[in-house]
Amino acid sequence: MTTPLPDPLERALVLVPLRPSRRRIALTLLVIVALVTTLLKVTPYQQTVIGNGKVGVYSVMARPQTIDAQIGGRLVAWNVEEGQAVKQGQLLAIIQDTEARYLSPERVALIRQQLTAQRTRKQRELQRITELESQLTALRQSQPQQIEAAGRRQEQAKNSREISQRQVAIAEDNLRRVREVVRLQVKQRLLQADLRLQQAQDRFAQVEQTVRVDTIALENQKLQRKRIGELFSQGLRSQRQDELEQQALIAAEAKLAQSQKAREISQNDIEAARKELEIVKATTLDADIQVQQARNQVLAAREGEQNAAQQIGIAGNDRLQRAFDTEAGIRSAEANLQSVRSSVAALDREIASAELELQNVEARVSQQKIYAPAAGRVSRIGKTVGPGQTVKKDDELLELVPETQDQAVELVLGGFDAPLVTVGRKVRLQFNGFPAVQVQGFPQTAVGTFAGVIHRMDPDDDGTGRVRVWVKPDQELIQAGKENPWPNVTRLRPGTDTVGWVLLDTVPLWYELWRQFNAFPANFRDASELPKKDGAEKVKKVKPMKEGDIKLPKR
Repeated sequence: MTTPLPDPLERALVLVPLRPSRRRIALTLLVIVALVTTLLKVTPYQQTVIGNGKVGVYSVMARPQTIDAQIGGRLVAWNVEEGQAVKQGQLLAIIQDTEARYLSPERVALIRQQLTAQRTRKQRELQRITELESQLTALRQSQPQQIEAAGRRQEQAKNSREISQRQVAIAEDNLRRVREVVRLQVKQRLLQADLRLQQAQDRFAQVEQTVRVDTIALENQKLQRKRIGELFSQGLRSQRQDELEQQALIAAEAKLAQSQKAREISQNDIEAARKELEIVKATTLDADIQVQQARNQVLAAREGEQNAAQQIGIAGNDRLQRAFDTEAGIRSAEANLQSVRSSVAALDREIASAELELQNVEARVSQQKIYAPAAGRVSRIGKTVGPGQTVKKDDELLELVPETQDQAVELVLGGFDAPLVTVGRKVRLQFNGFPAVQVQGFPQTAVGTFAGVIHRMDPDDDGTGRVRVWVKPDQELIQAGKENPWPNVTRLRPGTDTVGWVLLDTVPLWYELWRQFNAFPANFRDASELPKKDGAEKVKKVKPMKEGDIKLPKR
């Protein structure tokens, strides 16, 4: 029996595999989309700004510097070679001055010797000025004293002459009185003494009468006071009247006491007048003896007058002579003092000129030796400068690279990226000659790069829109052991080309793709606003910005 042939459709289905079902395809696509979405959402992306620059020295005083010739002259010797390490103050080269006035090696010693001589002479002149000033002060102080002393002697002589003249007049008058009225005088004295006694007795009588009147007035006043006091106590008189009567009583008592005192004085006067009268009566003078004594007094007074006149002339001449001598001495001392002061002023000018010349010569001599201003290494020596060759002022002799650990990187950012960067931002650096792998957006995967932090930014651009920033090592992370220190300056030399990635905010990967697709700028905040933990910036998800939130920088 013959086997039936299979159906062609079934045979085709066996030979061709069946396609997967639509459900399976849709499920696979959903899984892929979910995985990609999740990956884009949870993957952090570090926004960065790229800048190029070179390794440099941040401290201005530690940067490579050229050493120039401060004077023109002939180069005598080099004490260093290219690449040689030198210490601060080490002698580098010697230049022999070729200017004519600085050729003599003894010029400094001669100027110092001249300066010493001038200063010694000035000291002597100053000492002489002190002596002359003391002498002049003494003369000025003694001049009025000497003139005054001579004037006092002249005045004393004049006073003596006047006294002598009065004494002569008195003596002559006394002689005349003794001759004419000595006896009459005795009689008059008796009459006067008797008259004074009579007057004293009359005064005593008057005072006695006054005492009796004051006694009666006091008794009357006491009675009046008593009567007024009784009336006041009865209310018939005022207190004012009572007080007035009391005052009147006190006045009457005082008047009586005064009168009694005057009576005692009058009694004493009577006793004195009686004693004087008795003395005058008992006194007898020999008229001849008195006359002779008066004559002797006249002669003595006349002799004293002549002596006083002679002393007046002598004192006047002495006063004039002393005034002339002292004035001449003062004028001479002033002239000498002025001359010495002029000499000192001239010496001061000469000393100042010599000191200035000495300083200039010493400075010129010191400039003949070139010393290292700082410890470092000689980079290169001038090509056209060799021993025996003549150099001009300000010619470059050599370049010195100071020893320093003050490493920094000078990055240049474009004008579009500069507004996104602030001081304090973290930077990843790649140095030429040091192998490194840097995956942009994922700094944690970088290998061979070094950590830095922006230390300073220029306040303006370089004229083309670019801005320079200085990056220094991130000592915080290096000391924490999270980053390697920068290579030593012997390996990382100034001038090494460098690429730097300034780390901005951390955002999700999908947001970064969306931002770049829309050509929006990266997020930026001030470094002081960034959250930190253990010296590193926290990874913080950024809320997606809307188109209206984006503010593009003006170009």
